[in-house]
Amino acid sequence: MKKQLLTIATMFTFMLFAGWTAHAQEYHFQEGFATNDFPPGWSGIEIAWSSSSTNAHNEFAGDYCAKPRPTDAELVTKPVNGAGKLSFWLKVKDNTAGGVLEIDKSTDGMENWTTVATDPQDNENAEFQFIEVDIDDASTEVYIRFHQTSTGGSSSTGIFTIDDISLTKLPPSADDATLTGIIINGEPLATFALSTNDYTVELPYGADEIVVEATPNNSNATVNITQVSNPYGSEAERTATVSVTSEDESVTQDYTIVFTVSAYHFKEGFSATGESVAPFPGWIAGFTYVSTNIAIASGNHGEYPGDAAFKFIRGQEDKAGYLITSKYTNAGTLSFWLAVEAADGSETLKVEQKVGFGLNEKVAEYTSSELTDEWQYFSIDIMEEDSVQITFTPSMTTDGDVRIWMDDMALSGSPVVSAKELISKADIRLYPNPASDYLRVDMGKANFSQVNIFSVSGQNVFSKSIDENEFTLDISSLKTGIYFARFSGISGTHAIKLVKQ
Repeated sequence: MKKQLLTIATMFTFMLFAGWTAHAQEYHFQEGFATNDFPPGWSGIEIAWSSSSTNAHNEFAGDYCAKPRPTDAELVTKPVNGAGKLSFWLKVKDNTAGGVLEIDKSTDGMENWTTVATDPQDNENAEFQFIEVDIDDASTEVYIRFHQTSTGGSSSTGIFTIDDISLTKLPPSADDATLTGIIINGEPLATFALSTNDYTVELPYGADEIVVEATPNNSNATVNITQVSNPYGSEAERTATVSVTSEDESVTQDYTIVFTVSAYHFKEGFSATGESVAPFPGWIAGFTYVSTNIAIASGNHGEYPGDAAFKFIRGQEDKAGYLITSKYTNAGTLSFWLAVEAADGSETLKVEQKVGFGLNEKVAEYTSSELTDEWQYFSIDIMEEDSVQITFTPSMTTDGDVRIWMDDMALSGSPVVSAKELISKADIRLYPNPASDYLRVDMGKANFSQVNIFSVSGQNVFSKSIDENEFTLDISSLKTGIYFARFSGISGTHAIKLVKQ
């Protein structure tokens, strides 16, 4: 009898567990803020980021938390398809500032907002509070907004801190053939939008493999992905397709992503602000400041995304500002814009490169005769296949008001060495070389589908799809100089020096 009761109890426990597993709650996101910036697809105004142990809750992965600034701030989540229950942790930092927190939703692309909850927190409680709000909206594109207003308070203290935000999914319909996200080489596609099916994506220089993954809104939907066949080939070869078939097989929806590989290791317009903030992981900055308060008449230079600029702020010998990059192989041309605040004729900026395991070597030094209070463009041809690390070091009047600003910095990849070095010295002939107007190409037995011609600075000045092994290129429009013709396709990639007369 005991054995029979034990068997029944075991079966009942298994049934409960199976039922719980089958109906386990799914989440659109469980966000713990891994960086001092908005997660992909999120946005806002007047939001600071704090990693202080007194501000962050740290339940989900990520050391930061959001700190809305007085007197009006917004934190907006990425759009989701069907929003269930919103939960988050909140700490009241200043209960004398008249802080009000509204939880709003929008289903029309953030044109209009509906308030779901007002002040769900206890403003007299100074400890972390767990807050839950029922959104319960089955719309296909729902945005959630944390909207803080206050009559006082300071930006340094903040009114609230918000961390560890999660949003549950409503059960999707059987005819749902939508995606909730696209992942490229392990990273979410930042431009993904629920209402968009076609995308163009530029990958960094050196990308030789592209892996596309996709997450359906209905986990029972079927996803088939056609991967990119050649990152440097024709548009068709550079296109990935994601086809989603609904659970009931009544609807099929296609998404396309067309890829290009950038000619640059990086292009930086500076957006992450703060003291000694470096723009990329592995870079090092000291006695510098990235700021949107740019003391140049024309303000931010604004060629690349980012509304801030990089500023060297110290002139003391023991506190000299510096910016040191990571190491980059196959480096082409380094370029940047410089301007000076409160110039007094003493300012200089030294640029050094360290090749491989060698010592720093000065490659340029810009003095007061070249630096002005207007943005000036500078470029340096690095052209090294070995690893290169760049160091910027300023010299300014000790304890003076002189500041050297930098904006829109870029490093092109070397056009000589391809991103995917698979060729074993293909027998390609270009003649005549040097050439003036026309160039004859004989690819022998190599199988290439694309030819690109690059200037020595890494700029792509000519592109052509290839469908035969012998053909003629019209290069009459190119300026006189040295170029590199890069062939790509099934045989890999191969580059040849070309001289235009």
